[in-house]
Amino acid sequence: MQEQTELEPSFPPDSLPRSTVQQIMRNFSMDQECSNIEEAGCGVCGILYPVLSMSNLKDFQQYMHLLCIEDRVVSRIERTDASDLIRPFTGPILATDCDKICPDCVLSLNKSERPTQALANGLWLGNVPTSLQELTLAEKMLVARVRHNRCVVRVASGGLKMRANAIMFSNPTPKIYDVLPPPKQEMDEVLAFIFTGPTRPTEEEFRRTPMLVSHKRVTAALEWLKLNHSDYQDLTISYENIKEYKDNSIPVVMSYHQSNNPTGDSLGKGLDFDGNDHGTQAGSCPLVSIKALKAIAMKHLTNTGKVLAVGHADQPESIYNNPQLYPQMFPWLFPYGLGGLGNNNGYRPIPEKAHKKWLLMYYDKRFQLDQYFPIIAFNQEQIKASTTGGFLVAERNSFDDITQ
Repeated sequence: MQEQTELEPSFPPDSLPRSTVQQIMRNFSMDQECSNIEEAGCGVCGILYPVLSMSNLKDFQQYMHLLCIEDRVVSRIERTDASDLIRPFTGPILATDCDKICPDCVLSLNKSERPTQALANGLWLGNVPTSLQELTLAEKMLVARVRHNRCVVRVASGGLKMRANAIMFSNPTPKIYDVLPPPKQEMDEVLAFIFTGPTRPTEEEFRRTPMLVSHKRVTAALEWLKLNHSDYQDLTISYENIKEYKDNSIPVVMSYHQSNNPTGDSLGKGLDFDGNDHGTQAGSCPLVSIKALKAIAMKHLTNTGKVLAVGHADQPESIYNNPQLYPQMFPWLFPYGLGGLGNNNGYRPIPEKAHKKWLLMYYDKRFQLDQYFPIIAFNQEQIKASTTGGFLVAERNSFDDITQ
């Protein structure tokens, strides 16, 4: 066995001096001060950046002519009445809430170049109006022109394969597509509300679910979208359909299943119940935990249970070369219908993946906080990647014929 020399480090190493430990702790505390980690939005590109690395936007006024777009519509002034003209903003296209500029935009402007990720490059979104803020899940379903929250799953016999993806469809018929909100009877085909527990839910519990529909909020959202969203100009708002929904209530019939089994079953606490209550005592109530949902769904399917068939248009919405897909799916994120993926309003093309990353870094965090946008955006990236990578699809029993 080789003897340890003085040049070789000893193990375990000696403890650090107390003064060194104190200095490390002091430096860490200073690095975590608000002034060092605070972020702000760039007025040119709208992306979040650490404030310490940003400059004042007012110091770059001599370059603002680079951000003026006159030959195409990349922005839109809010309309408050149908008699108002549709007009774009004059002057530089900027995020009006931001007074800083990021290093990347500074570098481009100092070269007298337009930044690729500038809002003027077809990325302008506009501020989300009050009427589109804090819509419930059910209210979003009533105001969106393209429905996206569907998972189509095909399970092969024997349970050897499972394929699932998110797929988008226009509303079921031209009547519903052109008229919003849809009739109440149509909602029963696309939305189900099942409440399980030892007692019936109270009015207070109902108010904490994301299923309530307010006449005032739905009407205000649709009226604002018709005035300002580029895809809602031909929309007919049906006030008669709105009246079919009970105000501040669930838009569909609630199915209640009583359960007193604490060990868990398909209508109880779930097969994975660990003895702890994961519910909430205040604030919004989540729909259901993923583990509980899987347990209920698997038991239902293995017992040959029935499933809900959802109506939709004849053809799904394309995820390729469809700039208005996301603005129609998420009008509360794209309130003016501008800034969609792959739009031709910019002066320089932006790859779709880079555009999605830009959206997730937008300074008001609307895309980060949305429950569905990150999932749908990531899912579509997976679909495109798998489509590009797989050009040959064959069943297992045909492999021998192909290889011969």
